[in-house]
Amino acid sequence: MPLYEMVMVCRMAEQQSMSLLLTQLSKTILAEGGVIRGFTNLGDRVLTRNRTTEDGVHHGVGRFMQVQFYSSPSTKNVAEGFARASPETLRVFALKIKEDDYFRRIMG
Repeated sequence: MPLYEMVMVCRMAEQQSMSLLLTQLSKTILAEGGVIRGFTNLGDRVLTRNRTTEDGVHHGVGRFMQVQFYSSPSTKNVAEGFARASPETLRVFALKIKEDDYFRRIMG
């Protein structure tokens, strides 16, 4: 199973809604047969463009969350679809990480 990295730009929401999003995402990945390697909070950053959500709220600052997991490509697509459908996410990026790139990140 290849290693995937998903970076989500989320709303600046309450802690409870963010933890619910990450819990449901991890349950989705585990139910599809994936293995979660870890979550990382990359911090709050000013967005280059304001994002408007379905409820009409404009967001100029987003919380960047990184999820690393091992899974099949179909599981990645299911997890990415779940993250995009969540009202807490503004943007989702998912990519496959090559093993040598991963080791370069770890070793510095």
